[in-house]
Amino acid sequence: MQQNNVQLILLPGMDGTGVLFRPLLETLPENIEARVITYPCDKDKGYPELTEYVKGKLPKERNFILIAESFSGPIAYSISSNPPKNLKSVIFVATFINTPNRFLWLLEKLPLPLILKLPIPIFFIKRLLLGKNAKHQNIKLLKEAINKTDSETLANRIREMLYIPVEENKILVPSAYLAAGNDKLVPHRNIKEFMRIAPKIEIIMIDGPHFLLQESPKECGIEIMRILEQSPQDVVRDELQH
Repeated sequence: MQQNNVQLILLPGMDGTGVLFRPLLETLPENIEARVITYPCDKDKGYPELTEYVKGKLPKERNFILIAESFSGPIAYSISSNPPKNLKSVIFVATFINTPNRFLWLLEKLPLPLILKLPIPIFFIKRLLLGKNAKHQNIKLLKEAINKTDSETLANRIREMLYIPVEENKILVPSAYLAAGNDKLVPHRNIKEFMRIAPKIEIIMIDGPHFLLQESPKECGIEIMRILEQSPQDVVRDELQH
């Protein structure tokens, strides 16, 4: 494998903690540097504020690849449609750039902060999130991530997904989309939106549920490494930052 100095920058799902990246990080080779940008637990920060927050955390000189999971798709899209010169490519994972699922509108009238304070039923986790064969450690990891995030913040992020404006800007860097073959939250019609604003995007279908990086980390890691190896710059060893 070519060694270079490209850094992986990971943007988390709705919880914003980065906790759920552990299974993927454990599969990556030791000589790969990966850094997670975690989000502040702030119910007043929507997509515009979080996008600016992420921009402030990106490497200034170091070449990097952006990996965006689920909730973070619109943030990575905004950055890649007006990219810094050192962004080499972007990898979208089971995500979206517009409101992902029409059923989300059913949640708008519900008392989401109160509901999100309740324990998540196991059947819900397996049915919609981690799949029927969900690993026990991933169920614990999901609960840990949610418990670290204020329910008001989670509720606000769900509402943010309802009002994402339709954009026409093109993605201006090489891009790939890791699609979950059995995604119950983000229907595959969302892939068409990425193909519309990035006609050359590489679509990679991987068997697994919406939480693809957690339940299929090895398969995702292989694809991420392949994309990394195609990067024109070299990668150096650095300690993983969580």
